[in-house]
Amino acid sequence: MYEVVLPALTGFLGVLLGAGLSGFATWQAARLSATAKFEAEKYKQRLRSYRKLWAKTKRLKRTPDKDDATREAMIETLESLDEWYFSTGGLLLTDNARVRYFDLIRKLQASISSFDSASYETVYSAATALRNVTSTEIGGRFGNPFSYNKKHEISTEPI
Repeated sequence: MYEVVLPALTGFLGVLLGAGLSGFATWQAARLSATAKFEAEKYKQRLRSYRKLWAKTKRLKRTPDKDDATREAMIETLESLDEWYFSTGGLLLTDNARVRYFDLIRKLQASISSFDSASYETVYSAATALRNVTSTEIGGRFGNPFSYNKKHEISTEPI
């Protein structure tokens, strides 16, 4: 009797184990595929958002036009960045970009109270650091953002 039951039981357990492993592998593949699709969509949204952010920092350039290096221009830029953060991009900022973004905001706020050429340079440097980070994160500076190499550390210094 054991000669019949034992092989049948062993065969049944093998089929059960095989089905379980196959089901797990299928579930894992589906999960990885869904994660990849989510990450790709998040990347597309971040790319669109960062493009808008770059446009909002246009006034903060190395050689500003005379209308760009004014207290009023800093106020307008601050308001524009605030609108972008709460309507478009705040949710999409990475931790590194968020640090640079709020550094720029703090420097803009400080420059408004006593605006001069030195405060513009401080704001310009913070804007450049933010643009460096966002560009690197979307693959604009060092290639593919999904294969980011640590040797390309993100500089906070203006280019």
